[in-house]
Amino acid sequence: MNLKPNTKYLTKVFYNNQYWTNGIYKTLPNDTNTKIRMINGGDSGYCPGAVKLSKIVATLNPDIFFMGGDIAYDNNIPACSYTWDYFLNMYGQITATLGYMMPIVTTVGNHDAGLN
Repeated sequence: MNLKPNTKYLTKVFYNNQYWTNGIYKTLPNDTNTKIRMINGGDSGYCPGAVKLSKIVATLNPDIFFMGGDIAYDNNIPACSYTWDYFLNMYGQITATLGYMMPIVTTVGNHDAGLN
């Protein structure tokens, strides 16, 4: 694909021959003088503090988000998989505020793997 730098693109999601949703993403600039805003965090989970922090993150207009593990605190327990819904909803609120999907790069932490 010949994507242009620092440009917003509309994507549409089709599944099972049905339109589900769409999203906007933004490519990074290719000018080496342009600063890229990166957010780096970990041990997020879903609690009042995490929700407050996610609202602050949205005001910083980040280009990419790095999560160093212990993301949703499901502790690798199938009954706790719903915590991912909470985390992804919180992330969705950030991208809704930004007006585009922000890439997120994650790693596995001990609580993600069930190791306390």
